[in-house]
Amino acid sequence: MTVQEYTRHVARHLKCSRLKKREIKKQLQSHIEIALGEGRELGEILEEMGKPEDLAEDFNENLSGDGKKRGKMLWMVLAGVLAVLAVGAGWLYWILPKGYEITENSVFDQEELRVRAEEVVHLVTARDQEGLNACLSQEMREVMEEMTIDDIRGYIGEDWGELHAIGNAYMSEIVQKGEHMAVVQLNASYDNVSVTFTLMFDTKLELYGLYVK
Repeated sequence: MTVQEYTRHVARHLKCSRLKKREIKKQLQSHIEIALGEGRELGEILEEMGKPEDLAEDFNENLSGDGKKRGKMLWMVLAGVLAVLAVGAGWLYWILPKGYEITENSVFDQEELRVRAEEVVHLVTARDQEGLNACLSQEMREVMEEMTIDDIRGYIGEDWGELHAIGNAYMSEIVQKGEHMAVVQLNASYDNVSVTFTLMFDTKLELYGLYVK
């Protein structure tokens, strides 16, 4: 099965508008192409992603009633990060592929990345929509036009409680087609939950992807 055949089969089982189907197909193709660029075999990638109808059902289960549009937009917010991750079996959960360590020779500064990532965590914690919007790349601004921080927080739960601590930041650099992106993962401890933030930044330290679990 080719990449185009796989994504077409996924789209066929999606319960959303034609426009959204095209967007999802484009994102999935991007995910696969990045994994191929890491030297992986197409058969292996598609096997890990699972049957097209099962993957489509995973998307559909995140949509319900009037929340369909928001649910789909949440997945689009995640797309920036998901695009550099590899799908885990049975679910659209991606693990970081082989990338590059962020060193002194990198285009990124580790301390600047850490500060920026912690800033995003505090903005999400404080529900500071205006502050978060100011951190977004143009692509993310378009996605966030129909979302709020509460939508993102709702993916974890309604009541996180007070923030107690932010753990160490784990960083990697992804290079694709000459473009550099930094992925930063850190854990934040709250009264009621522990949240793992996976954040992607471009070279201007603008937020390109946001994933919470």
